[in-house]
Amino acid sequence: MTAIMETSDDITAIAKVLPKAQADMGEVFKTANNPAFKSKYADLAAVVEAVVPALNKHGITLLQPISFDGDLVHVGTVLLHESGQWIRCVHSIPLSKRDAHGIGSATTYGRRQGLSAMAGVAPEDDDGNAASGPPANNQKPAPKAPAGSPAAVSAAKMAIGLCDSPEALEGWLTANGDAIRQYCDSHRAQIRAAVQAHKASFAKEQAREIFE
Repeated sequence: MTAIMETSDDITAIAKVLPKAQADMGEVFKTANNPAFKSKYADLAAVVEAVVPALNKHGITLLQPISFDGDLVHVGTVLLHESGQWIRCVHSIPLSKRDAHGIGSATTYGRRQGLSAMAGVAPEDDDGNAASGPPANNQKPAPKAPAGSPAAVSAAKMAIGLCDSPEALEGWLTANGDAIRQYCDSHRAQIRAAVQAHKASFAKEQAREIFE
């Protein structure tokens, strides 16, 4: 499975509100049963319920266009801000079966994974066997990855990385400083490190422009 992310030329407005939207997102609960693995997982409906109301509250619309080329299902996840700015990621997922059920499973899996990744949320664990098929009789499911950072921290890191100039970065910090001050020490340290690393990348780019 591959993924490609693109953005509009200017993302200043969406970068300012995305951390606030993610801070308002609810927990992603595992409510669906997986009979092949005898486990529970968070289905698409659970992710949508946790994410979309918070996005809409802050002027962001979710779009998930689908295309199919015979061997792959291409699932787009677009966060469209009311300003017209957007962030888009496209996941290309191989089909386990080339029939309606296989296409439907891959589509649902791609929408769930794409939305979770773009929103920065994670359930306690996840699975992809609806798209890849059940394990062989002599195999056990792979261990699940632990949950990631809280949604607000993930959103802040992504917004920092999308700032395309020192001025844009300073503007983002000014707009979101009050929210960041409410984070715990470890989360503030993560954001501080991301800011410092991104500032360093600007300095390297400036030096490259001078000497090349």
